[in-house]
Amino acid sequence: MVIRSMLALLAIASSIVGAASAQTPRDASPTTAAGAITGVVLSDDRPARPLRRARVRLAGSEMSIARAIVTNEDGTFAFERLSPDEYTITAAKDGYVASSWGATRPGRQGRTIVLSRGETRSVTVHLSRGSVITGKITDAQGQPVPGVRIDVLSDRFVPSAGERRLMSAGLSSATDDRGAYRVFDLPAGDYLVTAHVFPTLDRDAVLQVLSAQEVRRALADVQEAGPQAQPGIPKPAPYKPINEPRLSVGFAPVFYPGTVVRSRAVTVTVGPGEQRAGVDFDVQYVPTATVSGTVPVSPGDRAPSVALIPDTDVAEPDSVRVHSASGDGAFTFTGVPPGRYKVLARGFLRAPGSFDAPTWFVTEIIVDGEDVTGLSLPLQAGLTISGRITYTGSERRNRPAAQFQLPLVLAMRGIEFAPTVRIEADGRFSVDGVVPGTYRLQRVEGLRSPLDRMWLKSVIVNGRDILDAPIELRQNAEDAVVTWSDRASEISGAVTDSRGTVAPGQTVVLFATERTSWFFNSRRIAAGRTNAQGRYRITNLPAGEYYAVAAGDLDEGDWFDPVVLEQVARRATLVRLREDEQKSLDLVQR
Repeated sequence: MVIRSMLALLAIASSIVGAASAQTPRDASPTTAAGAITGVVLSDDRPARPLRRARVRLAGSEMSIARAIVTNEDGTFAFERLSPDEYTITAAKDGYVASSWGATRPGRQGRTIVLSRGETRSVTVHLSRGSVITGKITDAQGQPVPGVRIDVLSDRFVPSAGERRLMSAGLSSATDDRGAYRVFDLPAGDYLVTAHVFPTLDRDAVLQVLSAQEVRRALADVQEAGPQAQPGIPKPAPYKPINEPRLSVGFAPVFYPGTVVRSRAVTVTVGPGEQRAGVDFDVQYVPTATVSGTVPVSPGDRAPSVALIPDTDVAEPDSVRVHSASGDGAFTFTGVPPGRYKVLARGFLRAPGSFDAPTWFVTEIIVDGEDVTGLSLPLQAGLTISGRITYTGSERRNRPAAQFQLPLVLAMRGIEFAPTVRIEADGRFSVDGVVPGTYRLQRVEGLRSPLDRMWLKSVIVNGRDILDAPIELRQNAEDAVVTWSDRASEISGAVTDSRGTVAPGQTVVLFATERTSWFFNSRRIAAGRTNAQGRYRITNLPAGEYYAVAAGDLDEGDWFDPVVLEQVARRATLVRLREDEQKSLDLVQR
């Protein structure tokens, strides 16, 4: 038996070695790898302590897979046989908040380690104690509610949405049989705590409250179906049917200290390593309603879709509900909790011999527990934007025109509507079926990198450059002008630290001093990373006055967040840029 166990262990060890050999990243080739990254993981306490058995992860831009090891008893680690590359180091340990090397606070991407051939670098990663929020969830009668999901939300900038929203901090918990919960390993900060009750029902199912009279009637029916009345005991008379309306109810996310109204939520603040207890509150039923109506359709039309979009800053998955209307255009949403909503209907106008043009209708409603019925959403044709493409500079060519797309997206939560541009050979373009509303910029071709060696300079619609601010479209635009050029401005230079050493892997941000330009994908905000020599290059900013800063460990898209820009502006360098100017600007990391 012992020999058989030893053989089994040897087989397992052999399979592990074989798997490790099969997964050896190409950066570990002994012919090209001679560098190393060593370091230590320490606690953020004073004095700092080495952290044993912390998990350390190494990722590189040229690595096929990341590598991970565990720290020794003295908190040290070493990654050897590394080829020249740009690397990032992340450390984690239970009870602590995961952090990247060079990050100014948890959750940031940290700094890049640029490793040369044969070089050895040594780094130190500090981990702070995780904070804890704990409490108890009860129902309206004070009884514990098990199985409730608890989320902690923080106010964060969401690049994909171009705005700040309440997002999950990435950690959640569930109540036990006592209704108790404990969310741990939180970075110090401000949070909103929410409770979600998920009954085992379909999303569109309806919960209804029975009246006392209905309960009595049900009991009488049971008695009537049971044994016959005994002598001397009168048989209860059956209740007549009752046609009173029933109250529909459902569960809605509840914010601490026990409210479904976002504005009444109370912020819970925790410091580094703090355990905040007593965050107790009740979950509750809320009156729900049915939202129904019709989208007038013609015979042969495609069935329109109807979206119910909540007006809230809480980014909850699947909060937007979308149904296809029936053949006669009818639609129904059940179990709708109180709140403000947009109801958006979209369809297509069938045009023989041509494409199906998008149609739309949108309205706003308030749901307060009463059914909202009889909505009529008459579809109407969208707007048309038409204009021409022009070129400036010494080299004028029409090739970028064939690839150009109007860089707009409808700024309505849960709805992505990007117009498709039709371009003629003479440079005239048009786009039909544009849904009226406020539009923001999406990814803009030709703005930060050239499109076929041409740079996008402006997109004028209704007399306004949509590259400078979100635009509200309420009427047709027939004089749009898109301008391209073969010339562009450029700001370049080197970044050094306070000791004069070059600083590779730094994020350099240039942004306009005018705060009206601080929005997502603004053409007056640009960022770039320093290379192995600590140099950066940013192109095609329009003429104006800018702040320039080596901002360190910003995450992707953070440089569009007005809150972040306000913070880094305090240590920025002021720079003035002329149209298509080539400028040199060295920066010091602060």
